[in-house]
Amino acid sequence: MKLFKRCHAALCLSLLLAFCFSLTAFAAKSTTPAAVPSVTARTSSESAVSLTWKKASGATAYEVYMRTGTSGEFTRIATTKKTSYTKSKLRPGKTYYFYIRSVRSAGGTKYYSRKVSRTVKARPMIAALAAPSNFKIYKNANGKFYFSWSKVKKATGYALFQYNSETKKYEKIATSKSVNGSVSGLTAGKTYKFKLRAYRTVNGVTRYGSWSRVITKKAPTISSAVASVRTIWYKATVLSNVTASPANSKSKRQLVKKGTKVTVVTYGGTCKVQLPNKDMVYISLSKLNFTSSIYTKKSYSKKLKENYVNQSGYSSSTKYLIWVSTYTQEYCLYTGSAGKWKLLRTAKIATGKAASPTATHICKIRGREERWTYENGTYQAPVVYFYGKNAFHSRLHNPDGSIAAPNIGKPVSGGCIRMYDEDIQYIYDNCPNGTTVVIY
Repeated sequence: MKLFKRCHAALCLSLLLAFCFSLTAFAAKSTTPAAVPSVTARTSSESAVSLTWKKASGATAYEVYMRTGTSGEFTRIATTKKTSYTKSKLRPGKTYYFYIRSVRSAGGTKYYSRKVSRTVKARPMIAALAAPSNFKIYKNANGKFYFSWSKVKKATGYALFQYNSETKKYEKIATSKSVNGSVSGLTAGKTYKFKLRAYRTVNGVTRYGSWSRVITKKAPTISSAVASVRTIWYKATVLSNVTASPANSKSKRQLVKKGTKVTVVTYGGTCKVQLPNKDMVYISLSKLNFTSSIYTKKSYSKKLKENYVNQSGYSSSTKYLIWVSTYTQEYCLYTGSAGKWKLLRTAKIATGKAASPTATHICKIRGREERWTYENGTYQAPVVYFYGKNAFHSRLHNPDGSIAAPNIGKPVSGGCIRMYDEDIQYIYDNCPNGTTVVIY
């Protein structure tokens, strides 16, 4: 009898355990979500991939896993309750692999699908760029070729290539963020070939666009005397730490610290600067505090003044041409035509002071007025505009006609060209709109 009771108890316990196991298995099965049935990947931008998938039965969230390339471990990159996800900041040109795993949260416990979705892949790419149009040399002066071209949509910058007759290949010689650039160090009389292409950089990856047309041009013959003609320079102090890019092949990219005293060789939105170690670099105008000007009180000879504009190839749509020499603080008025200019008048002037330099430009006379009059009655007259609000004008006069600001022959203006009365009056009376003005 006792044996029967023991057997009966054991049987009951076995049945109870089996029931509990079945109940646990049923509960686990009811809380485990189904696998994601379908997932797709597409490139949504130059550096992003968008994933979409169908809802998995029983899922309350989804985990997104990614791998770069065909080998290595998958890494969870996101958890989302949505059925879509976009991964950004990817490197263009690389292939990325993804899969989705469904998750169900119940009673404070997470349950994962027994299987993951199928693996999908996508490869973001930088958009193709068109070839730069209207690529041309718009000026050959001072031993340089000056280039311009039309803007290419989405371009980060532009790379200029020059043909190397020894390697028989086009080699990159310069880059530009704007739609113009220049090449110096030309050999007079030598023929050069150039072509251009735009580039776009995304997340550290650069893609070049299609080539422009090829330009073939012979460098102008320039004497050593003409090559020595230079612009005014400026002393300046660097306002904050800046990483400066090289301005020639002999210099290197480097950190320029706040307070460094430099020499500004070329003034503009981005200035060409000589560092104390003699390296030439580019620094933004906003990073510089101009302190003084470097110019001369000497004059170029008449022969050099004529050779400069003729050998440089300057032209004008009228019979006049004006050259403002910022270094010697002189203006030269010529008559004639390209290659045949004759000096008509020359005299001392005053260009912009260090705090408000006169920028170098090739521009044209675009208008004139009889006088500027200020609220206190002082005036300048006459006035001939050549670039923006910059103009040739007389020295400042008092209301009674006497001279209020007599300085001429040194950089003291606010950016305009200050002249003696007889010189500005001659330009006002004789030089029509369209006359070329060279500020150098």
